[in-house]
Amino acid sequence: MKSNSKLKIVIITVCFVLLCALMVCGFGLIESLVVENRNSGNADNNSGPNVGDVYFDGAWHTINSDVTSLLVIGVDKSVSEVEGKENSEQSDFFALVVINEKSKSYSILHINRDTVTEIKKVDSTGEVLGTFDAQLALSHTFGGNDQMRCRNSVSAVENLLYGTDITHYLSLTMDAVPILNDAAGGVTVELLDDLPS
Repeated sequence: MKSNSKLKIVIITVCFVLLCALMVCGFGLIESLVVENRNSGNADNNSGPNVGDVYFDGAWHTINSDVTSLLVIGVDKSVSEVEGKENSEQSDFFALVVINEKSKSYSILHINRDTVTEIKKVDSTGEVLGTFDAQLALSHTFGGNDQMRCRNSVSAVENLLYGTDITHYLSLTMDAVPILNDAAGGVTVELLDDLPS
């Protein structure tokens, strides 16, 4: 009778150990399939995010690592008007140039200056005092120098685009327009109306 109960205990113990081993193997297999699915680059999977992934339209999307971005910020003033000014200038033009280095292609996203988004309120030393919702053009108002103002504009556009990293920026005043026009070989303008003045 005692040997019979010992045999039952051994069988139950062996079965319990085998069950635990099967569960561990099963969970390991499921986890490896999920990781493989995430790393496959399938933008339509809904298995969960990797670091830097973006959730959009019901699915997680992996950021393309071959892409570089440049935010072009146009300030509607000349250099002489901007010099010595602090917290007075706004941006009138925003264009995000997205460059795919692998396919050697690019696209441009124009962003309206009147788009309302969250903007950091930055003082002249660069300290963030808080945030508020306002026109994107106002993001260039805050900061003690051009670099601070540009970085604040970049931050506002990144926030507007759901945290997408912008790798570079370029700020131009109106003084750059004739230089760029000449570099492009000039622009022919056809007058459709009589303008004697």
